[in-house]
Amino acid sequence: MSEPKYPIPNQIGEVCQILTKDNPELRGKGGCWAIVSAVNDFSCTVRMWDGEYAVGLQHLKSFNYLPAECQQVQEISDRINQVYSRGLYESVQKFLSRWES
Repeated sequence: MSEPKYPIPNQIGEVCQILTKDNPELRGKGGCWAIVSAVNDFSCTVRMWDGEYAVGLQHLKSFNYLPAECQQVQEISDRINQVYSRGLYESVQKFLSRWES
């Protein structure tokens, strides 16, 4: 008997907050934003400033941004990723620490 399929609440391009809960792979990423790049049966693949992660739905909370706001975050994310990929990890870390609450 197969499990019933439930609609996944997240969409590609959506900006979500990471909820670490009990996931050690997400340690240090709690409260960070991530962009959904793929929607799977029970998880989403998200892009963060330091790479892609497969994240269970219980570890994502949508910011409920409008499409234009999601696009702005996508552009910021692309720029941060460019800096990070050039080996400027400390610069990215300093920039992101200013966004923490």
